[in-house]
Amino acid sequence: MSKEDAYEGPERRSAHRVRLNLPCRWEGRRESAAATVTDLSTTGAFVLSEDLVETDELVRLELLLPGGGGITLWGHVIYKAEGIGFGLRFAPYQQENDRRKLGLLMKAEMRRAAQKKKKHIPF
Repeated sequence: MSKEDAYEGPERRSAHRVRLNLPCRWEGRRESAAATVTDLSTTGAFVLSEDLVETDELVRLELLLPGGGGITLWGHVIYKAEGIGFGLRFAPYQQENDRRKLGLLMKAEMRRAAQKKKKHIPF
C-alpha cells in the first residue's frame, strides 16, 4: 500500500485494539503457515505473514497462547499488505469458548498495556 493509498480519516473501527506479538498459525484454501498477530481486537486481527491469501477468503486462525493452549477463530481477509501480511475480520459465528478466551486475552493485554504506560516516565 502506498502512502497515497493510506486512509487518513477518522477511526472507523468500533472495537478496542491492542498491539502485540502473538504467535499463530493460519490456514486458508490453498496455503497455511506459521505467523504472528501484531494487532488484535474482538472483531479482527492483522496477521504478519506472507500474503498467500485472497481478499474475501475464509481463513482459520489459531492464536497460540503464552501459557499453552490456543484460540481458534475464523475470519475473512479484508485486505492484503503486499509482502507484509493481511487483515482479517472475524466471522460472527465462533465457538463460545473461543469467544470467551479472546475476551479474556484482550482484557489481559489491555491491562498489560496500561501498566506499561504507567511505568513509562517521560524525560
